[in-house]
Amino acid sequence: INLDGVERAVVEGNILIGNRASGVAVFRQDGAIGSREVTVARNLIVMPPGARWALNFNRSEGGSQVESNVVVTQDGYRGIYDVKNSVPETSSAAAIESSPFRADNNAYYYRRNFAVFNGSTHISLRQWQRQGEDKQSSFVSLTGAIGVGAGYRVELPPAVARAVAAREVASANPYRHLVDATDE
Repeated sequence: INLDGVERAVVEGNILIGNRASGVAVFRQDGAIGSREVTVARNLIVMPPGARWALNFNRSEGGSQVESNVVVTQDGYRGIYDVKNSVPETSSAAAIESSPFRADNNAYYYRRNFAVFNGSTHISLRQWQRQGEDKQSSFVSLTGAIGVGAGYRVELPPAVARAVAAREVASANPYRHLVDATDE
């Protein structure tokens, strides 16, 4: 889902599975302004190996929220957030402070990198949380199957299902039938 130059948009209740490009991109390329005040909420985003970062914020202008999502990336390098802005950061704390969005109540799975700022400053979920972001979010392990193939299918593993149920994401989303928190 590409959001170039949009204001006050809501991306909610989507199932994004197997995209090779970004899951959700909030940016400025051809738009008159950088996107701002975008809410990305209650989505299931599953990125396969070799895909881009799940959520991109490139020259966006701020005020955006990322909340109550399940975001899974299976790539060995690219993870959850790719943030590019014009503020040069001098440390991971400065990078987080310059972020054009706030995030919380998300369930994440990633293999190596949680976030990268301006292509060079890598941030872990723990560093992100120490700076006050994503306090109620969690890293979840994948113990079930997420298969990639011609008939791409997703079965939420029990850990993800519990995280979704705990955040009441499933009750408000079209993918709630995929989630059964009691299924071990």
